[in-house]
Parts: sequence; C-alpha cells; structure tokens
Amino acid sequence: QVDIGSAPPLPTVSDGPLEPGRYVISTTDPDFTASHRITLDVPEGYSGEGDVGVLKDTPAGNTGVVVWPVADVFVDACQWRGARSAVSSADDVVAALADQKALSPTTPTDVTVAGSAATYMELTTPSQAKVDRCDDARFTVWDGSDSSPAHRYLNNPGEAQLLWILDVDGTPIVIGAPISADSSAQDRAEVLQMVESIRIDPR
Repeated sequence: QVDIGSAPPLPTVSDGPLEPGRYVISTTDPDFTASHRITLDVPEGYSGEGDVGVLKDTPAGNTGVVVWPVADVFVDACQWRGARSAVSSADDVVAALADQKALSPTTPTDVTVAGSAATYMELTTPSQAKVDRCDDARFTVWDGSDSSPAHRYLNNPGEAQLLWILDVDGTPIVIGAPISADSSAQDRAEVLQMVESIRIDPR
C-alpha cells in the first residue's frame, strides 16, 4: 500500500505542457490504474497526452513514455486484422513480440524496472516499409486489456519502440517509449531517466 498521508499529493499527468517534477500517470487500463499508483519524474519540455502519456515533440518525431497493460499481441503487425495471441504474462508478451511478423525486434535482455525483474527489447518498422499496404495503413502491435482495448500503432517507416515488459500482480505491463532513429542522445537519455524513475505501488 502507498503511504501518502504524510506527503503532499503529487500532481497527475494531464493534457498540455508539464512543469518538471514527479507526477502520477495513469495507464491505458482504468481498472489497473484504480488498483495501482504509478509515478515518474518528468523532465523539462514534456507534455501530457491525456493522463496516460508523457510526450515531447522533437525534430525527429515525438518521444516519451506510456504504460500499457496488454491482453493480446497481433501475429502480423501489418495484416493485423488476422490472428492475435492472447497473453497472460510478461514472458508471453516477449515471446509473441519476438515472433511477430512485419516488425524487426531486438534480442530480449533482462533488466530491472520499478524494482521488478523485466525484459527490454526494441521494435522497429522497416525503413522501406509500405505502410499503406497494411490494414488501416498502419502497423498495430498489441491490444490493451478487456476493460480498455487500446491498440498500439506504429505509423512511420523506421519508427521504433523501446519496450520494458514486466508482470505486476499478475498483469503483463509494457512501458513503451516511441523514439526515432534520428532522435538525439539527449532524447534517449531523458526517456531512460523517466523509465528508471518509475514506481508502481498497489493503492
């Protein structure tokens, strides 16, 4: 349980520019958000995307952090209206992403996030991808939980997602960070700092 009685409440991520500081961020699943409190440190120059994302527009594209509970991974990220793999653990998510058609995954590696064992990998859309040939002219990676079936889309050739995948109280969670191949070292460092600052606590 989170003891917040002795400290002033933290602000919640919301639409628009954010002052640097520590914030509470929601996930794409309202049920998970109701049962868990997620906090992270936001550097200068970022804005809220609703209450579920912390993003910054850069010359290379936007970058930032979003936290996703995941229920299904599409077998083919391009022809994604076809089969999908139901997932019930972080290991399931990692295996499904490693085998997913149309995207280029890196080799999964073991890391620690929010004090828990996790897996890190990256997904990249092919640089010569014909996105308009995909269903709805976009790559679609996964589907959110039953209570919030939000899809993760990738729309541009060469677009990448940095992924930290972990189990939280039986729910597979993906901390995702969009980043371009042309992003600066500072952009990548800021994303890593935000992810390293994340805490996930039961309410």
